[in-house]
Amino acid sequence: MNARRFYHKARGMAKGAYLTPWHDKTRAKIMIIGFLANLGYGNLSFTLNYAMATEGLVHSLAFQMARTALLAFLAIPFVFWFLERYRSRWLLMIIQLVGLSLFFVDKSSGLVNALAITVAFSPFMALHNYRFAKNQTRDNRGNEVALNSYIIIFSYSIGLLIGGFALQYGYYYPAVLLGSLSTILGAFFLYYPITSKDNFAKVRSLINYNKPSTRISFFNGLFTVMSDGTMPIWMEVMGISPLGAGINMSLRPMIGMLLTPIAGWLIQKGGIKAGQLGGGAMIAGWLFLAAAQPFPWLLAFGMALLTFGSNFVSPMEVGRWQKRRSAAATMAREVVIASGRFPAYGASILVSFLCPVLYPALGLAFSGLFVLGMRPKRKGLGRRAL
Repeated sequence: MNARRFYHKARGMAKGAYLTPWHDKTRAKIMIIGFLANLGYGNLSFTLNYAMATEGLVHSLAFQMARTALLAFLAIPFVFWFLERYRSRWLLMIIQLVGLSLFFVDKSSGLVNALAITVAFSPFMALHNYRFAKNQTRDNRGNEVALNSYIIIFSYSIGLLIGGFALQYGYYYPAVLLGSLSTILGAFFLYYPITSKDNFAKVRSLINYNKPSTRISFFNGLFTVMSDGTMPIWMEVMGISPLGAGINMSLRPMIGMLLTPIAGWLIQKGGIKAGQLGGGAMIAGWLFLAAAQPFPWLLAFGMALLTFGSNFVSPMEVGRWQKRRSAAATMAREVVIASGRFPAYGASILVSFLCPVLYPALGLAFSGLFVLGMRPKRKGLGRRAL
């Protein structure tokens, strides 16, 4: 009897995680377009991160810091301002194509490339997050957020592998071109005018350190930079080939497929436990990466644990903001998470070039800060959306 009950419960969880989110045609469209666009963005991001690392500390630092600041503090707000006032997806596409053209101005310039990727990518990022937030259900929200996050991780990870292949064989510009076009087309097909007003005024009221969502996103910005944004830089400095780096960073899909129902169930129950579990896995992953320097075969185990952690933390973190289903919440999240990413990029890039053996130690410290910072200050507060 217990076995039968367990079977039916597991079957229900799997159905809610993998099948039910596809029942709504609009939500299915958003997830499919998100898959294709993030596939290209993973390729684009890895190509630029690794290529800027080969240019040296100054160019790599300029690229990452400028991209983070431009995206969150200028580009995302501009996109929503544009969507409020204009009704032309073609004009938005032209703006993105101008950004794409900047990639061919100066291959070695961190600032030029930061501006290019920001203009080409930010409209898709804003529209995808906003449209998905608007098309969630209340009863199955946790599973929908978890599946969408897994789809993003899956496609982005495959994109990393494609970027590794492209750089390994010298196809820098084709990788940049195809990656940018995927995000431009993604924004074109997801275009949606914003009808709500006073979004910018609402952003400030949503950001408060006493709110768990603000702290979770800030500290998540710290350690996701280490496990994603600057990991290709560290690998390049450590002498790992582009293909090898791409393979190691594309482990995430294999683990995420199994964890999606569990992550969805935890998010639906409140989310904090998913973050605690993910933060603990991150800490263990950095310990393995520290041990991998004398024993390189441990690198895959460390990356797998970081992947395990991100598959729980990412949907929990973004889901708390998306529950509001508003443009203001989308902008507020970007500001908060960028506030964590900005110092993390600076510290991790400096460590990668000046003392790479300490990179796992820095990641361990940031993961520890996340585990401590995400705790709610009052009992029961961690179960709220914001």
